[in-house]
Amino acid sequence: MKCLLLASGFGTRLYPVTQKTSKGLLPYKGKPIISYIVEKIPEEIEIYVTTNKRFASQYKKWQKGLNRDINLFIEPVIKEEQSFGAVGSLEYWVNENGIFDDLLVIASDNYFDLDMKKFISCFNGRHTLIAVHDIINKDDARQFGVAKLSDKKV
Repeated sequence: MKCLLLASGFGTRLYPVTQKTSKGLLPYKGKPIISYIVEKIPEEIEIYVTTNKRFASQYKKWQKGLNRDINLFIEPVIKEEQSFGAVGSLEYWVNENGIFDDLLVIASDNYFDLDMKKFISCFNGRHTLIAVHDIINKDDARQFGVAKLSDKKV
């Protein structure tokens, strides 16, 4: 299994905060949000981070300060209009790197307390696992990605 942390967006909904800093690198309790995610990924899982050219230097600097190897992948994108979107970034990374392994995909700007070892242990290699958080207020939920179920499928 490999882990891909998606960090190639431009965070336009959070402007002006994210005009100069990627969402995943925004500080929370003294360190970048993405660092908390990296700490939760079991050591035996290889981690990749995909970002865009605009924030590449920031991620390279962050990468140097880690206690763990991270593979950085830079998408050929500089402006929001060129962005692949989350699923497009995933597809681009998989195709460019010839990935056929099981894959754990996480948005780099999410802070969570999920036990990743337990979550991964539920994966049986045949069925997709999805972790979501229930936001009770529908108006609040509309500000985030919304998962819709149909016949027990997302």
